[in-house]
Amino acid sequence: MSRRLVTLVIIATIVSIMATITIVVSFIHKIWSKWTEAFASLKLLRINNDGVVLVKILLYGEDVDFVAFSPNGKLLASGGIDIKLWQIPKGHLIKILKENSPIAFSPDGKILATSWRDTVKLWRIVDSSLVRILKHTDQVTSIAFSPDGLLIASGGEGGIIKIWRATEGSLMYTLKGHSEKVSSIAFSPDGQLLASGSWEGTVKVWWVANGGLIRVLRHADCVTSITFSPDGKLLASGGEDGTIRLWATQDGKLVRELRQECGITSIAFSPDGRLLACVDFIFLTLYRVRDGYKLYQSRHGYRAITITFSPNGRFLATGHIPKR
Repeated sequence: MSRRLVTLVIIATIVSIMATITIVVSFIHKIWSKWTEAFASLKLLRINNDGVVLVKILLYGEDVDFVAFSPNGKLLASGGIDIKLWQIPKGHLIKILKENSPIAFSPDGKILATSWRDTVKLWRIVDSSLVRILKHTDQVTSIAFSPDGLLIASGGEGGIIKIWRATEGSLMYTLKGHSEKVSSIAFSPDGQLLASGSWEGTVKVWWVANGGLIRVLRHADCVTSITFSPDGKLLASGGEDGTIRLWATQDGKLVRELRQECGITSIAFSPDGRLLACVDFIFLTLYRVRDGYKLYQSRHGYRAITITFSPNGRFLATGHIPKR
C-alpha cells in the first residue's frame, strides 16, 4: 500500500471518529438538556432582540411557587419549601430563610414579607431579623405591599383579605367577598385600588381607603394571577380557562382577550408596560400590550407556575414544579 493511500485511510478514519464523537456529544447534550429542563426549579432568563435566552438555572429539584426581584434588581427571592435569596446577575445563593412563600419585597427593598401558615412575617433583609408578625385567619396564599410601603395586603385560603398598616402591624380592614382561595392580589400603582383574584373565577377591585367593593370581573375558570400595568390603566388577569384578560381600570371594560393553549399559571407586565409575559405548564409567551401581538413563544421546561420581570426589564425569572 502506498504512503499516500495510507495517509488517506488515516485521514478518513480520523474524520469518521470525529463525526462519531460529534454525534455522541450532541446526543449527550440533548439528554442533559432534557434532564436539566425536567428538574429545573428556578431559571434566570435574559430578554434580547430574538426573544428569551437562558442565563442560568439557579435551582433543581425543589418546587418554586413564587419569585420576586428586589426593587433595585440586585436580589431575587424564590419561595418554596424555604425562601432563598440570590445575587443578580451572577445567581449566587446568599441567604436562606426557613419560611414559606408567598413572598413580597417592600418598595424600599429593606423588608421581605413571607408567610408561615396563617401568618405574614416581615423580615429585615440586611440582618435577617424578624420585624413583625401579622395574623391572618387561615393559610396565607398571597401578599402585596402598597406602592408607598405603608400598607400590606394578605389573601388567604378561605377567601379572606386583610389590609394592614405595615409600620405598626395594625389591621385596617378585613375584606370578605371571595368564596374560595385568593390566588393573587395587587395594589394599583397609585395605591388607591386593590385587586384580588380567586379560584371561584372572579377578580374583585376594592377601594383601599375604605375597603369598599368597586366591581367584579369574571373568568370562566379559576383566576390564577393578576397584575396592574405600570401606568395603572390596565388590570390583567390570567386563568385556568387559558385566557389573559386586559381590563380598563377606570370602568372595568374588557379591552382585549389573549388565549393560550392551556391554563395560565402566572402573568407579569414589563416595567415599561410594553410587554406582557405569561407562563403555563408548557409555554413561556411574550405579548405586545398595545395590540396583543404574540412576539415570542417557546416551550419552557416543566410546569412553570410563576414569572416576574426584573426592575430594569432585562431579565425574567421563572419558578417551576420539577419532575420527581
